[in-house]
Amino acid sequence: PSSASSTNDGDVHIGTSATLNMEANALSVGGDFDNDGTFSASGSQTTTFTATASGHTIDPNGSSFRNVTFAGGVSGVWSFTTTTTIDLDLTMTLGTLNSSNGTAPITVNGGDATGAGIISLTNSNFTLNATGSFGSTVVWTFSNLTFGAATPGTTSGTGTGSITVNSVLTISSSHVLNASAAGVAKIWNLTATGTPFVNSGTFTAVLSTFDYEGAGSTTITAATYNNLRSQPTSGSPTHYLGSAAGQTFAINSDLTIGDGTNAVTLDANTRDPILDIASDFVLSSNGTFLASNSGVFTIAEDFTDNGTFTHNSGNVTFDGSATSTFSGSGTPVTTFSSFTSATDNKVLEFATGTTWQINATFTIDGSSGNEIKIQSNSSGTQWFINHQGTENITYASVLDGGCASTSTNITVQSSINRGNNDFCWLFPSLAFSLDSVSKSLNLTSANTFTATATSILTVTSTSEFGYDVTAYQTDNLRHTAYSTIIIANWPGTNAAPTVWTDTCQGNSDCGWGYNTNDTDLGQFVATEYAAFVTSTPGDVVARSTIAISGDVTTITYRSSVSATQTAGQYQTTIIYIVTPEF
Repeated sequence: PSSASSTNDGDVHIGTSATLNMEANALSVGGDFDNDGTFSASGSQTTTFTATASGHTIDPNGSSFRNVTFAGGVSGVWSFTTTTTIDLDLTMTLGTLNSSNGTAPITVNGGDATGAGIISLTNSNFTLNATGSFGSTVVWTFSNLTFGAATPGTTSGTGTGSITVNSVLTISSSHVLNASAAGVAKIWNLTATGTPFVNSGTFTAVLSTFDYEGAGSTTITAATYNNLRSQPTSGSPTHYLGSAAGQTFAINSDLTIGDGTNAVTLDANTRDPILDIASDFVLSSNGTFLASNSGVFTIAEDFTDNGTFTHNSGNVTFDGSATSTFSGSGTPVTTFSSFTSATDNKVLEFATGTTWQINATFTIDGSSGNEIKIQSNSSGTQWFINHQGTENITYASVLDGGCASTSTNITVQSSINRGNNDFCWLFPSLAFSLDSVSKSLNLTSANTFTATATSILTVTSTSEFGYDVTAYQTDNLRHTAYSTIIIANWPGTNAAPTVWTDTCQGNSDCGWGYNTNDTDLGQFVATEYAAFVTSTPGDVVARSTIAISGDVTTITYRSSVSATQTAGQYQTTIIYIVTPEF
């Protein structure tokens, strides 16, 4: 083998008009290969290049090889200087195939391009046809890389070495690319701008990672990926999800935006794709994500936001049975428009001390006995929500839910309060009490047959819009011995109470009625009274329009009769009904 490209030891030169026919016999080339005539081979013949120095060139000059193997020293480096066709397989055992001394395109028709050697064709196009394996344990780099340009087939990635494509990766029609071996992670780096991945065939991600690194405007091809990354190595580009409206991105593992250093914007809003992430959403610092305003967006597991998340009035749904953890930086960490989770027994776990804002609809929809758990990642320490929209919360189980000072209330239905939840979480709760169930008004000459009594109503309601208390009497205030004798109702009504400051004796202000001191009603002042109606549900006598605890209302009963009113005991029953308002 040649130890220096400048020497002639080990070189093969086929002169003009000469022919070298290897048939099926092996050929070992220790230096350069220069064909000015004709080279031919047949069967499974293999040509092996064994040089141990760099700078060697291979010029097939229109002739094709059968199998080609590079098996020189670690320092052996070769370049093809003219268009090259390998009818069977390429094996990189040891050494480097690069384009430093030749940028000719290379086509391998046997299906296999494998081995532990290095391929660094940064300025050469490489095409692999037929069915076989592709890959190494070391990094391989190509300018344009095409699978299946001539014949149908299936290419299966092998080895852990990453693949870098500096221009366009193409899967031709009728060709299948399995991007990694089963159980083996493999990274594909696409460094070009524009559309660096053209898939006209079938793409199967297996355990691969596709890393779009374009430093300018880049279109990410719609496909089913394993891991998908938008991570430019320079610039501040925008990467677009999809080339047309409504395409589907199914990501079997993680979507990662940014590398924490270089700025990038991943735009899902321009083309509104369906974005289904089966594992994690990771937004790194200096990364920006523009969510779709209409496309379906689902995340099965974790959500990390250390960058800028722009919701564009879209919805994010957290599905899948695994726990979803929420973490990141900033206050709030993320502002969602609409947030949805409707998977039974799902756990939504937020980093303690972090704040999360929801501007539109907050939807949690578990089922009885299978509540969705909303909690912090450290029991006993709160996370915080800043709720600024509406909600539809059913069958949730909430723990350690803190509330930002400006948060609006969140009414929670058919749910479990597991404790340490702040003021904005309104669990179904209603309490009502009267200071006494009976009251007496003694009308005598000593008080000019006029008397008052009071009932104290106390209500606690965690319903978002408070409560109403209505009241009605089951009958007129009627003599217990003479059923035809009553004390007439005061003429004022709940809608239009009237002043009652005089007496029946003094000014014929006779009757019986009530006053409420609840200022939320507005129509009553201290001297105005109304009659109780006698039909359900009655008139509103106490109200709160917000959730409230221990709200106290005083109902004052008043009766005034003349000296000729039949003496004796009069009685009626007042029914109070308290109704939570949602």
